[in-house]
Amino acid sequence: MTNPLTLAQFILQQERLHPEASGEFTDLLTDIALAAKMINAEVIRAGLVDILGYTGRENVHGEKVQRLDVFAHETLHRVLGSTGQLAVLASEEDEDIVELREMIELHKEYTGSTVAAQILDEWPMSLRQFVKVMPTDYKRVLGERRRHDEEVEQTLTGDDTGTFVAHAGR
Repeated sequence: MTNPLTLAQFILQQERLHPEASGEFTDLLTDIALAAKMINAEVIRAGLVDILGYTGRENVHGEKVQRLDVFAHETLHRVLGSTGQLAVLASEEDEDIVELREMIELHKEYTGSTVAAQILDEWPMSLRQFVKVMPTDYKRVLGERRRHDEEVEQTLTGDDTGTFVAHAGR
């Protein structure tokens, strides 16, 4: 019987088999393992903290987003986003990357822009040049607006005349 290896031991063992390896992939896997441990620690405490349940939102696939999904998403972004190793970090909980490419494709289609065409032709490299900047107050206002819109949508009621009445609960 062989001795069990930790994930870190296995990753380093595999890296040694490839002398040309720079260690960047090893660092990335180690960071993913750290994020997974942080998420696991929260899962273990799930019954003790307010981490379970539906957030009231849906992801890009139309699936209900759970609080634990949000925690995992934010943890992965925090851990992996702080390393500077990734050009892009995207998930089903975050539509920004898709939206950016779609906006550039539409710009190219409507304007014939050669710059947009070049950006799309070199998408993985071009993507590194984009930075999302959003003031925290603006982000907060957008979140409040989205929550308000969801409240209004949830409180729409139909009457016998076929009209709808919105009851905003604020």
